[in-house]
Amino acid sequence: MHKKPVISVLVLTFNHAQFIESTLRSIVSQGGRCCDLEVIIIDDGSTDNTVQKIRNFSEQSKISINLVAKPHEGVASIAGNFLDLIKMASGDYISFLAGDDQYTPNRFVQQLECFNRDSNLVISYANGVNVVEGKVVAKLHNEEVENLLLSSDPVVAYDYVTSCIPAIFIQGILAKSTYLKKIQPFDRDLIADDWVFNIKVFDDLKSSKYNFNYLSLCVFKRNIHAENTSGNLLVHYRRISQVANRYCENRRAIISKRICNLIISSVLQRKFYEFTFFLKESFFYPKSMFFLAKCISCFIIRRSKKVFVVRS
Repeated sequence: MHKKPVISVLVLTFNHAQFIESTLRSIVSQGGRCCDLEVIIIDDGSTDNTVQKIRNFSEQSKISINLVAKPHEGVASIAGNFLDLIKMASGDYISFLAGDDQYTPNRFVQQLECFNRDSNLVISYANGVNVVEGKVVAKLHNEEVENLLLSSDPVVAYDYVTSCIPAIFIQGILAKSTYLKKIQPFDRDLIADDWVFNIKVFDDLKSSKYNFNYLSLCVFKRNIHAENTSGNLLVHYRRISQVANRYCENRRAIISKRICNLIISSVLQRKFYEFTFFLKESFFYPKSMFFLAKCISCFIIRRSKKVFVVRS
């Protein structure tokens, strides 16, 4: 009889009291015939009752839940906390989840089957969905990203993640613990998590005998709400700038496009301070005004076509 693999589920929380119980239920329900679980959580100084809810849940859980409650350090601590979680993990495999997201049922089954078939496989990717107020609104990986990951070519994948801002989320991965412990897939001094993770993974795989795969199935739900760090436009800009400046040759084009998008977002969200901040940044990245002009032109053309159709 084969020993079941142990999966270390690594979770970061901050003020996730609204979601954390359903998050934990979605994790512990994965244990069974295919695997055993350990859950390790770092809470970044929540000021609501997230920590108490975790403690209450763990008292009733048959799954090991290890909680580390830290003083609040903010987004700058995300990468360091992930590295600490990886160090603490004792399972055969590692998976990630945010304290406000949920796994889908039987989330690990097919990825574990892939590892059983391929001894050189070190990381398996899968898709997820965005959820707003309980309703699924879109898959996270578009067709371009899915085709890229289905190629299983680390050179192509590395070129892609260092030439644009990719939407490849770590909540969808299952990886061998030994592999992540070896490559240390985050930079403690950078805010970004998913982007740096993927750059480091594909960079390492380019020159190794190991490989990755992708399964076109949804294994997690990403809740979109007002407190998402990705919704903070200034933090998001710092994230992008840090990674682009360190890892991307076309950094100025990447940052210019993002400034254009953030100017539009700040107008739509009526955030005057952010609007003026990004407008000032555009003077250092003048190409952002070129991208903005193109966006405005496309909008005017589409608007004109709609008016023409209505009038005709």
